[in-house]
Amino acid sequence: MSALERLHKKTRLAAETKLGSDEEVITIFSGRSKQALIVTDRQVLIVKPGSMAGAALGAKATSFPFQSITRINLHTGPGFAALEVVAADYPASDKPDLRAAYQLPNWLACHRSMGESPLIGELRTYVRSGGQSQPARTALSDAHRTLRD
Repeated sequence: MSALERLHKKTRLAAETKLGSDEEVITIFSGRSKQALIVTDRQVLIVKPGSMAGAALGAKATSFPFQSITRINLHTGPGFAALEVVAADYPASDKPDLRAAYQLPNWLACHRSMGESPLIGELRTYVRSGGQSQPARTALSDAHRTLRD
């Protein structure tokens, strides 16, 4: 089973349209409401299906090539966490509103436990290196394999 096959159908279909045929999925961070952050060997892709994201009949997918990402922020609140991809067209939020994380194209609403995950550090390292950090890639890939099995 491929990594994408575990995603909700609308999420998977939107992701497949944004990924190159030779692009390798390294890991997937699952979000709330069937949303996902997909890390490949070239980019970070955030996919948001359904009405919570403002895509009632389909899904929205926003891709962030590594070279456009300036940082990845983690925001936490009571019982809630959100990853924010800060990039050229998506500057950092001055005053984050975690409720908007479901709709913003560069945010992934996720469970509070994500705020304590060491994988966030590995993700930051991997993105900063432009996908070249082998230790970060291995950690992300191994964690993804463990979640799939």
